[in-house]
Amino acid sequence: MPSIHTFMGSQVSYFFEPDTFAPENTPSTLCIYLPFKDESSHDLSFEELWQALLQEIDPHKVRHLIIGIWDYDEEVDTTDIIDLIASDAHLFSHLEGLFFGDIDPDELNISWIVQGDVGTLLNAFPSLTYFGVRGGQDLSFASCSSHTHLNTLIIESGGLEASVLQDITSMDLSNLSYLELWSGDSEFGFDGDTQAYNDFITRLPERFPSLKELALKNSEIADELARFLAQSQLITQLDTLDLSMGTLSDAGLHILMEADLQSLKTLDISRNYIENADLVSSMKDRIPRVIFDHQKREDAYGTHVDVGE
Repeated sequence: MPSIHTFMGSQVSYFFEPDTFAPENTPSTLCIYLPFKDESSHDLSFEELWQALLQEIDPHKVRHLIIGIWDYDEEVDTTDIIDLIASDAHLFSHLEGLFFGDIDPDELNISWIVQGDVGTLLNAFPSLTYFGVRGGQDLSFASCSSHTHLNTLIIESGGLEASVLQDITSMDLSNLSYLELWSGDSEFGFDGDTQAYNDFITRLPERFPSLKELALKNSEIADELARFLAQSQLITQLDTLDLSMGTLSDAGLHILMEADLQSLKTLDISRNYIENADLVSSMKDRIPRVIFDHQKREDAYGTHVDVGE
């Protein structure tokens, strides 16, 4: 079962077998996913399920589309799925939001999700304002050079390769205001290229002048990210910074304290490894809203991101 239940402020309706909707009752927010075999009386492939969906709904009424699991084989190539959806993009003339890969860990671990060149989807839906994707394995945006309507880009991953950072900064996303990246764990795909993140953060102000909210979450190099941010002009551009779900320590937070934080209105440092309450209090004196919930404790194996495998 997909994990997204509300999307862009709307309740999600689910399609996993034929005879679910009628065109006059097409929901504005829709998720399609392939069920476990014992959850449906139909034994369809995702491609067949997709065609059944198009027979039952009026795609022009769909504003938000979520693509759930398309196959329970962890080795499946998503190129055909991406091309299938892109080929019918013209039918979804009012689509504003697309999330590709709402796959729950009960269905497939996040590090097992094989992605592809999702830039094809951005090209196919030029009016999107929101695009999200889950899974970092083989993820690419290489085929997309420009998407001037997009204001929200989210990449959820248990391990993100540095090549994706290059893809992002190579695109013209002139209206991008919210960017969220989960860099993940080096045991599950993160390549540990800290220099790539330094270069990435340095380039963001020039590449994305409208960027106001940055989430660099679920990172095992959170302290290094804090240092790069503290040294960057970007920190004076942001009003929201989210470093949650990672390995941020007192050392990283202390480095961040040295930055020019006058423009920052919200700082999320929840679910990290911060112990110094006085340091957090000092940060709260400088930033109107600091989220500090659920700090973790280092165990015998060290520190860990929230989402790896």
